[in-house]
Amino acid sequence: MRVSRWLRNEYLIYPILIGLLAVYVIFNRGLLSVFQIQSLITSSAPYLLVGLGEAVVIIAGGIDLSIGYMVSLTCVVVATTTGPLGVPLALVVGTAAGLANGILITRFRLSPLVTTLATGSFFFGVALHILPTPGGSVPGWVSNLAEENLGPIPIMAFLLILVIVMAWVTLYRVPAGRHVFAVGDNLEGARQSGIDDQRIRIATYAVAGTLAGVAGIFLAGQTSSGDPNIGTPFTLNAILVAVLGGTSLAGGVGTIGGVVAASFVLTVINDIIFLTNASSYLQYIVSGGILIGMLGVSRGLRLIRPVPAPPAKRVPGR
Repeated sequence: MRVSRWLRNEYLIYPILIGLLAVYVIFNRGLLSVFQIQSLITSSAPYLLVGLGEAVVIIAGGIDLSIGYMVSLTCVVVATTTGPLGVPLALVVGTAAGLANGILITRFRLSPLVTTLATGSFFFGVALHILPTPGGSVPGWVSNLAEENLGPIPIMAFLLILVIVMAWVTLYRVPAGRHVFAVGDNLEGARQSGIDDQRIRIATYAVAGTLAGVAGIFLAGQTSSGDPNIGTPFTLNAILVAVLGGTSLAGGVGTIGGVVAASFVLTVINDIIFLTNASSYLQYIVSGGILIGMLGVSRGLRLIRPVPAPPAKRVPGR
């Protein structure tokens, strides 16, 4: 069916985004202003960062339920470290946390689901131990990076473009990127082809940790403080952005463009909820409903996928 090809998740996300933007414009009673576009970009930044990290892990056949707590931990590290060492230390902590996940899962053959759930609890506990309540301080340049604009363009937009370009080049123009897809699509086949699947999977978890660190730094800059609970919603949101953007939970399938669009979809949904004066808790209901709906669509499309006809039997003598 040609129609089913265009109904796959990676294609669905774009008309969904356009439709939601139309609804957003209606509620604003006018076209998007420069300020509103800037707000959409900065608000979608943490969703894009954690969603991209989660997508890379899922493409390689894993899953990370600790990414939100890594965001909390790195946010707290930035806010409680004096001097200029806060940002690099947060990046090191995020990368090390991701490496720990990857090593535990690959070297010790532990379940990714259970392992990242346990390490997430550990990271959250450490964040609470460092900073039990919101507080601390953030260097002024970090706040400027998160909030200021360079002309009409948010400074954060340039960092996001850099992250997107690096991810695109790594996944589609470097052999290691093709290996990520191969490991997630067919693990045994990848091993027989000589691909070091353990190194690839460890690297994906490290990338997820690094991007979680960048998101934690950005959120610390937005709030000018640290909060051990700030990353709690991002575990579900990271999975939602990845799946909504066309990443298959079975592994081996995913697009960067879909993840970027999905991060804007989630941001627009939250803004629409705010504009309608609905309860802020509604976003959790909507997020969970969307995730269930997308999984249902994916499952349904697999069921309606046409079965190839068996090869014709050869008639003797012809």
